[in-house]
Amino acid sequence: MSAPLASSDPSHPHFIPEPTYDLFYETFAPIWRWALRERETRQVLIERLAIGPGHHVLDVGCGRGETTVMVKVHEPNAHVYGIDPSPARLSRAIGRAQHAGYRVQFYRGPSTLLPFRSTSIDRVISIFRMHTLTRAQKLVVMREAHRLLYREGSIHILDFGPQHSRWGNALARIYNRKGTADDNLSGEMPRLLHHAGFVDPAEIARVPTAAGNLCVWEAFRT
Repeated sequence: MSAPLASSDPSHPHFIPEPTYDLFYETFAPIWRWALRERETRQVLIERLAIGPGHHVLDVGCGRGETTVMVKVHEPNAHVYGIDPSPARLSRAIGRAQHAGYRVQFYRGPSTLLPFRSTSIDRVISIFRMHTLTRAQKLVVMREAHRLLYREGSIHILDFGPQHSRWGNALARIYNRKGTADDNLSGEMPRLLHHAGFVDPAEIARVPTAAGNLCVWEAFRT
């Protein structure tokens, strides 16, 4: 591993301190989670993973660890990892896993340089991250995922997808102010996965929410 393993132990060389209180997040996150139906939509993806005992699962851009811990709860005998560049988010993730009573390994680092050897992971997941990346960054992350997956391993992405209502399009103008979600909104995600080397890329679920359409895409490594 080339990225530091995050820890909540002050004596650990890669100790991640508790984050300071984030008024904006604490105020609006519950509303956003409700609007996105986050737990239900994450569960749609998790059930699609077909994780078994001993599988290695990596959550890229794991954030506060919501999905990472849900994967571990779903299959306690899987090896589950999360990586994120933010110490504050990783602190939340570590606390979430400890509170749930599960061992999950979290690493601090970028999604574009994953600290795992090639062909060492069974499933790669990405939740609400791709829409924040440029097309070039998306391709780098996808190629990195392809590199580290076992043969017949798979990548699964949950994020904003094409919108078909005025409300969805209006909200898209808010989270897509920098244009990074253009590929999501135009239905280009399967094509990008194909360019990254995956086979059978497809949108396999679409979930309408109060914040617009969410999509689940998956693709496989040959």
